[in-house]
Order: sequence, then C-alpha cells, then structure tokens
Amino acid sequence: MIATLIVFFFITLIVYIAFARPYRKAENKHGLMIGSVKVGDVIYSKEGIKGVVQGVAKGEKFRVATMPDEMTLLIPFNDVKEVEGFDYKEVRKDYKKQLKEKRKSWK
Repeated sequence: MIATLIVFFFITLIVYIAFARPYRKAENKHGLMIGSVKVGDVIYSKEGIKGVVQGVAKGEKFRVATMPDEMTLLIPFNDVKEVEGFDYKEVRKDYKKQLKEKRKSWK
C-alpha cells in the first residue's frame, strides 16, 4: 500500500517536472513578452508575418502594419511568436523589482 503511494507520488512529480513546469514557464515568458510590446515594436507572428505595431485593437489584438506592403492586420496576442529586441531576463528583472515596490507599499 505505502509502496504504491510512493510510486504514484514519484510518477506525479516526474509528470509535473517534465510537462507542467516547462509549459507554465513558457506561458509566463509569452505573457511578459506581450506585456512589454509598445507602439513601434517589430513583431513576428506564428504564421511568419513581420510587422510594426501601430496600436492595440479591441479583443486583445495588435494592429500591425506589415513590412513590405504596409497592409494593416489585426494579430491576436496568442499568435505573436517573437518581439524583436525582447530580452526576457531584463524584463523579468524589472517585473520582480516592481513587485517588490508594490509589496513595500502595502505595509
């Protein structure tokens, strides 16, 4: 009985380490990347479209002007693959700094 529970615990731990944790980390990175986008940034979509952000439209979409022909498209936040010049470590450090400042103000 106890051996079965120990095996079940270790299998659950392995599944968490192998699947859930990397997915959550990638989701967090994507959220920070989307939160750091400003007007004028160059983004790449999952479909391979490169464009300059002109603004944010309704429904969590970026208004983007494509590079060669200046066509305006609406790209959902989830379809953004990469932001040119995005540095995850720097943005994460700034985010943690802001959280510390907020926690100090709560006291």
